[in-house]
Amino acid sequence: MPLAAFVFRARNDTQQDQTLVLGGTDPNPVGYDAEGENLTLNNPRFGSNVNEVMAEGSTCGLFMRVVPGDEPTLDKPVTCTRCPI
Repeated sequence: MPLAAFVFRARNDTQQDQTLVLGGTDPNPVGYDAEGENLTLNNPRFGSNVNEVMAEGSTCGLFMRVVPGDEPTLDKPVTCTRCPI
């Protein structure tokens, strides 16, 4: 089972509450077949990926998974022809 563990330490030197995002730019490559270029966070080869925050006690994590799509269907008639050789 693949796993990546990151340990972050953040300090707020201001008097105001701050919001910190740590996993917002980490792409979810579950199901990625490593074909083609992967230059952006919005990659159509990543499929129907879902990220879920999990927390238990003082530990939290990001669970990356894929939700399988429906089986393909034909939504309109298809005409098949034979090409002469």
